[in-house]
Amino acid sequence: MIDDNRTEHEQRAGRDDRLDPRYEGRLEAFLMFRGAPWRCWIRDLSLGGAGLEPALPATLGQTVELTCPSFGFDGGLSGRVVNVADRRTCVAFELEAHRIDDLARFLAANIETA
Repeated sequence: MIDDNRTEHEQRAGRDDRLDPRYEGRLEAFLMFRGAPWRCWIRDLSLGGAGLEPALPATLGQTVELTCPSFGFDGGLSGRVVNVADRRTCVAFELEAHRIDDLARFLAANIETA
């Protein structure tokens, strides 16, 4: 059964038919959660979301912001934690158009296809 309140990205989470290509890497980042930065590593990144290490169970279902010194733009990427697995935290982005453009430029300039 499909929950109509979920975004298309959320509905496809965990399946192989993702909307956006994923790019693998290892970028140091910070997940802002309840006003505090949690150090993490971006293991994969797309316009739709990110897979982070480590697992941060307290963030499940919460609104977060992902920042990374490598991004080269001010501010972070807003989203919601949609899954926490053994060693992984998965964020589905909820981005405004200008932030999607910023992320697309970063991906095009810095990340190779996985």
